[in-house]
Order: sequence, then C-alpha cells, then structure tokens
Amino acid sequence: MKISFLGAAGTVTGSKTLIELEELSALIDCGMFQGNHEISSKNTEDLQVNLKKLDCIFITHGHLDHSGYLPVLFKNGFRGQIYCTELTSKIIKIILEDSIKVQEYNLKDKKIDELLYTEIEVTKTLEHIVVKKVNEPFMVKGKEFCFYPAGHILGAASLLLTHNNKRLCFSGDLGRADDLIHVSAQLPPNLNYLVLESTYGDREHPTTDVLLKLKEHILRIKKTGGILLIPSFAVARTQVIIKLLSDLMKDDLETELPIYVDSPMASKVTELYAENTQSLKISKEEFLDALGTCKFLNYGNDHKKFAKKKGPYILIASSGMISGGKVIKYFDMFAKHEDNTVLLIGYQGEGTIGRKIVEGEKEIKLLGHTMTVMAQVDYLEGLSAHADRSELKDLVRPSKDSLVKIFLNHGEEEATKSFKDYLETEFGEIVEIAMKNKDYQLEMGK
Repeated sequence: MKISFLGAAGTVTGSKTLIELEELSALIDCGMFQGNHEISSKNTEDLQVNLKKLDCIFITHGHLDHSGYLPVLFKNGFRGQIYCTELTSKIIKIILEDSIKVQEYNLKDKKIDELLYTEIEVTKTLEHIVVKKVNEPFMVKGKEFCFYPAGHILGAASLLLTHNNKRLCFSGDLGRADDLIHVSAQLPPNLNYLVLESTYGDREHPTTDVLLKLKEHILRIKKTGGILLIPSFAVARTQVIIKLLSDLMKDDLETELPIYVDSPMASKVTELYAENTQSLKISKEEFLDALGTCKFLNYGNDHKKFAKKKGPYILIASSGMISGGKVIKYFDMFAKHEDNTVLLIGYQGEGTIGRKIVEGEKEIKLLGHTMTVMAQVDYLEGLSAHADRSELKDLVRPSKDSLVKIFLNHGEEEATKSFKDYLETEFGEIVEIAMKNKDYQLEMGK
C-alpha cells in the first residue's frame, strides 16, 4: 500500500493523506490550510491527486483544517462518497457554510482574489456524505474500515483500516483524557501502523488551576472596569469555556460577571451540542444550565444593546487564534487599553496574531493599520482540545508489541522532532516524521 501526506506535514493545518491500496484510492481528511498569507495561499495550489481515480474520502472530524477543502474537490469534478460520523456531518455543514461567508467577506475586503468555492460546491459536498456509526465496521471496495471515538470535538473519530489482518489507524485529532465535556479518546489496540497527530508533541499541558487563573483575570477586570476578551474556536472550545465560567461563578459569587458570546458559528454549534448531550460527558440539564449564564449576540438588536455596554464583562468571540472572524474587530477595540485582558485558550498557529502576542509582540498589523497591544495577555494552554505528548503515548502503548511504524503528522517541525525523540525512548526506531508529497510503502499482507 502507498501512503502520501499532502497536508499537515510540518504544519498543523491542511490535513490530507492519500492512500492507494489495490483498487482503492482514498483521502483521509480534506482540510484547508489556515494561518498567515503564506500558509493559506497553499489552498490555491494543485492538490496533485487524480480525482478521476479517487474513490472516496474519510473525514475524522469537522474542523475546517480537516474538512474545509472538500468543496474544492467537487468544484474540480470529484463525485465520490464522503464517510464520517453523523455528528461530524452536521458540523461539516456548519463549517462549510460559514467558510463561504468568510471567503465572501475577504473577497469584498480584497484579502483574496477569488472564492475557493461557492454554495453550489458545498451543496454537492453535503449530498455525497455517507454517515457511519462509531465502533461499527463497514466495507469500502472490499476493505474494512471503522471509526473510533477520538474526543477532541463532538463527532470526532479515529479511522481504522483492516486488510489481510494488518491494521492501520489514522488518529485524527485526539482529545484530552480529562476534557470537561468531551468523551475520552480511544485508539484501537494491536495496530501495525499508526498515523499520529503531534500538535503538542513537544510538551506536557501545564497543571495550572484553570479556575483559579480565570478567577484572577475576572477579579482584575472587575477592579479596572475593563473587558476580558476570550478569543475562542467556535467548535468545542467555546462550549468548554462557557461551562468552566459557569462552574466558577456558581461556586464563587465574587466572580459573577455578564458573559457575552459573539460568534454566529459558535451559536449554531452550541445548539448542536445541546441537542446531542448524550454524546458528551455531561447531562443535558448541566449543559443547558451552563448556557443560562451567558448571552449569545445573535440579532441586530443584541449588538445595538451590547455596543452601549460598559465594562466589566467577559466577551467570547471567534476565532481562537485571532486569525479572522468577529474577534479581529474586538481585539482592535480592546487590546489597546491596559485595563483589559486578552485570554487565549487554545493552540496558536504559526503566523497568527494569537501566536505573535503569546510570543510577546506588541506592534500588531490588522485591519489596514498597526496597533500597540497594551492589554494584559495570558495563555491558558491547559485548555487545549489536543492531547499532550504523555497522553498521546498512553493511547499508543496498547499497540507497543504489534507496531511496525508510527508516522507523526499534524505538528509543527519543532514539535514533531521533539515528539519523535520522546516516543523512541519507549517504542524504538519505528517512529518517522511524515514528509509532504513523499510516498511511503506499507506491507499490508497477502
């Protein structure tokens, strides 16, 4: 079998892996590159895949960097099936519809020269989705596949391919063992080959008391009369931070403050979470109770009232890396004032404003001008939706005696190199860093 990494190799976005096994040609994930102009411009490059021979696509979860490129393939003539879990299919719909709006805005603002795709291609994409249940094997062109829970976000799954008693798993993005609302990840045992994400392969998540840090920031802005701006990913992170803030304010009345959420996509995703709490760690009553502590700004009148609001208050807005969306405007408004705080709660990709301010940059270019960051900036890395290196190793360990090769993808160069060294202390020299556009041959038995 031949496997080729077409994205998420040396970077954490643009996940696309091509497999060719006998008569089957398939993509595992089909994501968009995200980040600065240099990174996002890769979305206009030729994918180097023969779409006439491509049979199908498997999507591990709905995030844009794993599903956002799908309509481009349909624009270029692909008509095969897309396999994913039911909840992933619903998130894909929300993600792709939002992606069109973002692209249209960027085109109007002359940030891009043309749309990658339109509603026509999105409709075709959604029509070709085939939903599969978790933990139930299914056949595609004589090959057995199965999705396993991956935590991370609602509907996320790892993908197992079994052929001639050989087992190859694509981890997708793996969630935390102690995630507040999402189920824990599971990798199938007795693997021979594993394609493993390495977003946090170079570190352990800090053991910081997240609630204590949140309390410190809330008490600070109550004292200064400022705003606590929380850039947050619309899928999974927004729902988690709402639950955390709700828990804190119920246990400690001193921290009570108004909470506002300005993200149309987060609003839709939160509704999906509320409808599918049976797939979460917490009950429907617990989730709805947490939502009662915040106000979603969904209508024009909501925004008019909010515009008159004075601090202190908490504002959650997308996107989580300050790379686009509503939060750009709010960052420009609030980050220039020392009474305010900008609290980052997820992975900050290379080239994003979030990464720059975490690394201490003060002069930030955005919206056609340069601004000086005067607000307090903090990074709650412990709220990441990705497993850290020890959590990843724990998930791999049950296959220690059967593994022939581990490929590391979905990580920046420094992280994957560090993770390779870390894993080799236990698994030996079977660990390899996935290289983009390099073909690897795997022995899948006879």
